[in-house]
Amino acid sequence: MSADPAEESLGHYLTRRLVAEKGFVRGYVPEAAELAAAVDEVLTLDNGTGFVMLALVDHDRRDGATSRSFTLSQADLVRIGKACLQYAPTFNGVKLPVGIQLWHVNAPASPARREALAALQRSPGFEKVSVTGFVLDPAAPTPPERVWTTLPWYQTSHPGPRWLRAVLSSPRRSADELARDLGVPAGDPAVQRPVLTYAIIAALTALFGVELASRPAGASGFSPDITTLVSLGGLARDLVTDGGEWWRLLTAACLHGSPLHLLMNGVALYMAGVVLEHLLGRAWLGALFVVGALGGSLMGLAINPSNLVSVGASGAIMGLLAAALVAAMRLPEGIGRSSVQGTMARVLIPSLLPLASMGGAKIDYAAHFGGALAGALVGLALWKTWAPESPTPRGRNLARAVIALGLLGLAWGAYGVVQTRGVATALAPQEDLRPVATGAAPPAALDALVRRWPRDPRVRFIRAAARINADNPAGAEEDLRAALAEERVLRTGFRDRRLEVEVRSLLAQVLAQRGQEAEARAVVAPVCHEGPGGRAPPGLAMLGYCEAR
Repeated sequence: MSADPAEESLGHYLTRRLVAEKGFVRGYVPEAAELAAAVDEVLTLDNGTGFVMLALVDHDRRDGATSRSFTLSQADLVRIGKACLQYAPTFNGVKLPVGIQLWHVNAPASPARREALAALQRSPGFEKVSVTGFVLDPAAPTPPERVWTTLPWYQTSHPGPRWLRAVLSSPRRSADELARDLGVPAGDPAVQRPVLTYAIIAALTALFGVELASRPAGASGFSPDITTLVSLGGLARDLVTDGGEWWRLLTAACLHGSPLHLLMNGVALYMAGVVLEHLLGRAWLGALFVVGALGGSLMGLAINPSNLVSVGASGAIMGLLAAALVAAMRLPEGIGRSSVQGTMARVLIPSLLPLASMGGAKIDYAAHFGGALAGALVGLALWKTWAPESPTPRGRNLARAVIALGLLGLAWGAYGVVQTRGVATALAPQEDLRPVATGAAPPAALDALVRRWPRDPRVRFIRAAARINADNPAGAEEDLRAALAEERVLRTGFRDRRLEVEVRSLLAQVLAQRGQEAEARAVVAPVCHEGPGGRAPPGLAMLGYCEAR
């Protein structure tokens, strides 16, 4: 083959471009020997997502040989393709088809040639063998006329007609020019082991241990309850939008609802992390985790029901998977790129389809979708701005800034969690409440319960009701105000506000009996719109304390 691209035949030039840019290799599997004997050149693509055999008939050979006349029938090609199915990959257990492309190179698309190729054309069908014909005529007057194909407009091929038209309509490129276009191999040479990926998985595991240690007294099993998750930073719309606790957008991504939840996320994080940590570098891996977590949480706030509590690193992990899927376009076409994209797609695509729940817990598909969207957008930006001469994408300082903002957000979240510390452990277990809930418990038992669980608003409310029955309104007021003083316990542990409505209603009645009607109205004012349709709750409506005067 000549070093001067202008002296190459078009068939040789296309072969060189296909090998350099599109992942094809020269040669064929033994089962395709009959196909190779009928053409001038066979190239094979086996990249993990498809098996394609590209057969070239060169009508402008420079070696003095006469170009071949292709004589195989469609039945012959189907038979050859079926014999090669063993080399085709599978996707989620389904065998992918074999593709056979027949190229007539440097030949006009005459009616006879079009008719012959049309007779060979076929979709995969039950035999899982597709056949497509191309006629490449660089002498045609316009780019669209230079490539004729039997491929329907709604189907694609690799390489596609668009790439072929561009190659036939642009100046020929030498091997050195192609090498410069492809750039240096992608990947951070400083990353030998996925240390950051391991560190994130270890941190999530340690935080799950904190969740288990923070559960209410008497809790069993290996999963935290909702109150614990909320108190440690779970995502709840009312606490974020009404309470201003925006740090939950990040802290929720650090929590998990069960060991299975943590295990599945850990496996997916490992699969994405080991790819991205080397491909993009540690800075962008950390930044993408933050971006994916924020994207997932924001989408969850926008779509999920207001009463849903969401936790898990799924949004962040979907962001990593989507970013890897897109950023892998920087890799040269071939088995490397296809392997990365195929692995990411096998996890990402099922995770975006709301078809099932696992372990009795609902899957937050809004977070999955939001994280994937955020990660895909960042991955697209990195791929499009990636300099060919650089092994890693640009903007490493920007990535570090995103990580720093994420750490500041988590620090803010840690402060917020400290402010709500002990919410789950402040609540008495049901077995302690059950004996006194009927109101028949002696005062000594109620006093002991308050001493043991002084921050539980339910305990204070039960003793207040008992004190009213014992004609001790001052003591009842003390307990009711103590219950309301535990604002974070009420807001975090009893988010439906029904307990707060009960406490404020009883306190208002105590105040009204002493003639403090204005103060009674002020006490119930914060919950006057917590009833159905934003109206006063039924109990308060009956008392009339929410009516305008």
